[in-house]
Amino acid sequence: MRLKKSTRRILFKAAAGVLAVCISPLAVAVAREAGVITGSIPLFKHGSTPDKPLEVVPVMLSVYSPDGDVWEYSEEPPRSITESTAISVTVNSTGSTSNISIATYISTVEYITSTPHQTPPLSISVPPKDPVKVGTVIERNKSEVKENLSLYLTDKDYIAVSQKHLNFSSGASFVDLFNADSEFAGQIRNKTDYTGDVVAKDALSYPNIVLPQSDEPQVLILHTHETESYLPDGGGRYSTKYNFRSSDPDNGVFAVGTAVAEQLAAVGITVIHDGTPHDYPNYTGAYTRSRKTAKQYLAEYPSIKVILDIHRDGITSSSGAAVAPIMEINGRNAAQVMIISAADTTDGKWDMPRFRQNLSFAAQLEISAETLYAGLTRPILFQYCNYNQDLTPYSLLLEFGANGNTIGEAVYAGELFGEALARTLRGK
Repeated sequence: MRLKKSTRRILFKAAAGVLAVCISPLAVAVAREAGVITGSIPLFKHGSTPDKPLEVVPVMLSVYSPDGDVWEYSEEPPRSITESTAISVTVNSTGSTSNISIATYISTVEYITSTPHQTPPLSISVPPKDPVKVGTVIERNKSEVKENLSLYLTDKDYIAVSQKHLNFSSGASFVDLFNADSEFAGQIRNKTDYTGDVVAKDALSYPNIVLPQSDEPQVLILHTHETESYLPDGGGRYSTKYNFRSSDPDNGVFAVGTAVAEQLAAVGITVIHDGTPHDYPNYTGAYTRSRKTAKQYLAEYPSIKVILDIHRDGITSSSGAAVAPIMEINGRNAAQVMIISAADTTDGKWDMPRFRQNLSFAAQLEISAETLYAGLTRPILFQYCNYNQDLTPYSLLLEFGANGNTIGEAVYAGELFGEALARTLRGK
């Protein structure tokens, strides 16, 4: 038996110039994962009797995948067959195929005058080989509070939202990023004393992180300011009584974290999503409390490599209106996303010894997001701070939109950015 990859459409050549071909296509739905196809092909006589069997030469099978790959199988069958003869088939297929077509090619001496027959359906069994594992989102400490914010849209005393797209900038404090095709793919806003050349070099100093296949949690999503919320959908204006805070997780950053987590789970990455309200009832000390939460998870799950602290920015226009940074993507408004990457001074004032690795991770995400969805992000904010980013070399703070954005715009941004994050962590 042999099995090899081919791009040929006609795979069989008969010996001695005698050629007759029976092509029996079978459309077989199989799992997307690679696996082993097993079954049997009954061979029927044509114009012969059991005492006058057909003589055959080797049978070949072709396994066609939608992406154009062809896998061929051949086996020497019995030198003569009767109506009850069947050939057992085992084909090792690779690639992610949603459908497979199987065709049999049979050459016989007496078959030239016969009418091609249709092979009965082949019994197929495809045990998956290294399947893509669907990850899990483990929610912890999610609030059960429900709060209707629509009343803040109908109040007579309201302010109109200022929608705007926050563009990339130019100047010495901005470092441009480029993807593998040398296309512009985001920026770093450098608010440190390091030169732009140094920042650009640091952003490319570390290889892309690729998470291995694992059942264990590898990403932690939490919210230092968990009560940061957005406007209800259908807004465009808001009541002056609204303070952009809500204990209902469906109104704020927790919902965004869920959207990001679901994108990661879809590619097999298990995520812990924590909803502890570190900023309520006391705002002061929130980062100290979220640090404690993160360290508890790191102790419980040493497998965690990535920590994302998801926030909502607060931007006010010169007129005092809440600003909604947006980008239209596929016909829908998405809140723009800003990555904050902590930097340290040369004397280690901020206790961030691995800040360059964090910056490199931030740059990878920015490039991935901008390559997929141009305009989704704002420049990475690279500044002296800590924000608990010393806990792992892949810890970042993410700002999804601002106080002028609706919850729908923010969640949509979570879906888009989550897709870019998933591709990054899977090395794509």
